[in-house]
Amino acid sequence: ERERESSCSERWNCRSAMRLRKEQQLMWLQPWNLTKQTMEMATMLITS
Repeated sequence: ERERESSCSERWNCRSAMRLRKEQQLMWLQPWNLTKQTMEMATMLITS
């Protein structure tokens, strides 16, 4: 029983860690996307 319990908690830890990593990636990507958008907006304003 205890072995199964530990493996289950390990699996949960792995899943939550993966979710954390995904959220961190989104946090990383968001500001980059924002800067990219502002750059594109700036170039559009300049060219128009």
